[in-house]
Amino acid sequence: MFSVLVAAGQAVLTVFAAASLHGAFDELGKQFAAAHPGVSVRFNYDGSQVLELQLAQGATADVFASADQRWMDAARREKLVTTMTPFATNSLAIITAPGSSVHAAADLAHAGTKVLLCADAVPCGRYARELLVKMDDEPAFGSGFSAAVLRNVVSDEQNVEEVFAKIVLGAADCGIVYRSDVASRADAADTAAYA
Repeated sequence: MFSVLVAAGQAVLTVFAAASLHGAFDELGKQFAAAHPGVSVRFNYDGSQVLELQLAQGATADVFASADQRWMDAARREKLVTTMTPFATNSLAIITAPGSSVHAAADLAHAGTKVLLCADAVPCGRYARELLVKMDDEPAFGSGFSAAVLRNVVSDEQNVEEVFAKIVLGAADCGIVYRSDVASRADAADTAAYA
């Protein structure tokens, strides 16, 4: 979801965007700047919950691009945005550190597997936990799968970029991020499975 709050004749377009949109929005920013000479684009990337809080505390942006409806709805309730437009969808992926023993989603539940998730307040963290609970009902995983995976979580991060960075550094065996994060950094981590 995003909302545009730009004023006519403005020289800087300020964009608050979910960290998961970093690669795509950097490219869009270049295209926008090329099509609008004299207007520069300034980005602030972070978790949607952090960006919404910054707006609520007085920060200003022309565009707020949230990773989920929850934080966009909060911004609208607080009258921080006026118009909302869905612009993309995403799915989750499991990324692994080089040499990790995780090769499939079922491996996340194995004792001793170090898993990174985004915090529950972060869209990717909430979506990951919702998916894990749904997997409890799948015969391939079974009841208790989500609890086993959550016992293996070694850290809750504030955005997908933090999960990705820690996986690349080898701080955990695997993490759950958005598929778009994998696509934009395919050379930095392995993808075990798409959820």
